[in-house]
Amino acid sequence: MMDCENSGHFEVQITGYFAFTLVSVSVSNHTFEKKIMVNRGEMMPVKLPKLWGMKGSTKFSHIVLVESNKNISVVSVSNKHESPETTVVYPVSSLGKEYYIVTPPTKSLASYPEISVMTYQMDNLVAVHVKGKLYYLTGNYSTGNKLEIRLDPFQGFQLQGIEDLSGTKIVSDNPVAVLVGQVCLCNNTKCNNVFEQLLPKCSWGTTYIIPPLPWQVVENTVSVTASQNTIVLYQQREQQKNITLTEGSVLQLPVNSSSPVYISATVSVQVVLYSVGAAIPNSSHAFLMNVPDVARHCLMYSISNWEGFENYALMVASASETDAIILDNQRLREWDPVPGTKYSWGLHNLSSDITSHAVEHPSSPFVLLSVGTTGTVSYG
Repeated sequence: MMDCENSGHFEVQITGYFAFTLVSVSVSNHTFEKKIMVNRGEMMPVKLPKLWGMKGSTKFSHIVLVESNKNISVVSVSNKHESPETTVVYPVSSLGKEYYIVTPPTKSLASYPEISVMTYQMDNLVAVHVKGKLYYLTGNYSTGNKLEIRLDPFQGFQLQGIEDLSGTKIVSDNPVAVLVGQVCLCNNTKCNNVFEQLLPKCSWGTTYIIPPLPWQVVENTVSVTASQNTIVLYQQREQQKNITLTEGSVLQLPVNSSSPVYISATVSVQVVLYSVGAAIPNSSHAFLMNVPDVARHCLMYSISNWEGFENYALMVASASETDAIILDNQRLREWDPVPGTKYSWGLHNLSSDITSHAVEHPSSPFVLLSVGTTGTVSYG
């Protein structure tokens, strides 16, 4: 969880893929522990006390640990300022030692970016190579500074930016989890809380497809981050651009509400979608969302409804294989081409009569993004 106040609530949502999965949710340096049983296709929320939210720019020792005897997926939910925000929580096996930060640009002086870093079972030394300006404890740091922080097992720290921190590099002796966010993001809407867990550099890819959000009335933004020199091909509709990036460069590109974006790079890059909200009354709120590269597409997904929302499965698949994708035992027929590629994309409404949905293909990997909106609030 990123910086919090007394308002809102926090929880982890746990989805099972096998029958009789035992799950334990505990907090380091605290007596809190809750044990639950989750079955295949079932999503169980576990509420967390608000007092464990990270506050300010400092170290913290309350780390939420989720353990199970079979594979599960976990989503962290923070609901502040009437603005719910979510992130997939990646398993310990997916953590890494090198990350590049991307924080959404903001027009408001009342909003500030944040970085949170957490370690697991071992002592850790974390180096922060600063790009932008931030403060930690009582010190200020700016571009070119190197900040070293030593962590005990199950400990973390939070940094708060004075300006955009995109391009800041995190390097650790042992794997860490890294979250980024923005407190009270107010670019197009009222105060929004946005955050996302980042993937380490070793999990980046070279090919990405970003489908549009049809309900959005203004352009979204996709951030492309490079860890070394690379050439990035960006295509939307029939327009193509070739852009050269260097280490730590973060490229902001537009995504409109009707056309997908295709990104291809000569060296692995990180891609994060920033849904900016809409500059009209009663508009959708902002959110951050990792975009998986094509190599990380899978054969099967489980997706759950959010009560009170219009919930959607936003998918990208090989155009020749879309007829074989099954959602709740029904074949999906409505797909549109991604120009310049062999892929198609589709936005599929999820039935409100079913809480959890299974989506699968027998042999061809595809990607599924979970998105939704109420017209005044959205998530992804």
